[in-house]
Amino acid sequence: MLKSKYAQLVLDGKKRSTIRLGRIEVKNTEFYINSGGKIIAKAVLRDVVYKKVKDLTDEDAKLDGFESKNELLMELKNHYGNISEDDEVTILIFDIIEKLDLDEQNFGGLKPKQVSELALKYLPLDDYEEMVHKKVLEYGSIRKVARELFGSIQKRWKVRAVLNKAYRKLVEKGIIKL
Repeated sequence: MLKSKYAQLVLDGKKRSTIRLGRIEVKNTEFYINSGGKIIAKAVLRDVVYKKVKDLTDEDAKLDGFESKNELLMELKNHYGNISEDDEVTILIFDIIEKLDLDEQNFGGLKPKQVSELALKYLPLDDYEEMVHKKVLEYGSIRKVARELFGSIQKRWKVRAVLNKAYRKLVEKGIIKL
């Protein structure tokens, strides 16, 4: 998930990393980059680096699309608020596999409500997944569900993860044809 002001930098290859506050444990090496309500690219994780804020370099900043470490630090403070030199950051370095221009609420031509309806009907779901799918049916919007369940639209990645998992399983079972 990136701010829309960084989308073109990613697509132009000028931003090939993202720096996040804290230690992030990465589970998937392939992922989609979302920005401005769109899926703009499919990417593969090349490396994960953990550093203290004080150890960031101009090279780290340039890889992240900034001109200098100072510019990067200003943006990190703007985004996260008060950060200290001893705070840890995670640098996620990626390569773009494919540029995309997809509405983030489109799953192979299906809307989120359609995916949730099929998931509830045909898939074994745990309590959490069932709750998310029921909320998607109720609200019809990933953003509204994220706000309702997680308190922020910034957490819509959690809703998308449930929908993507269901979509993949529905395709695997042949319920959705590509």
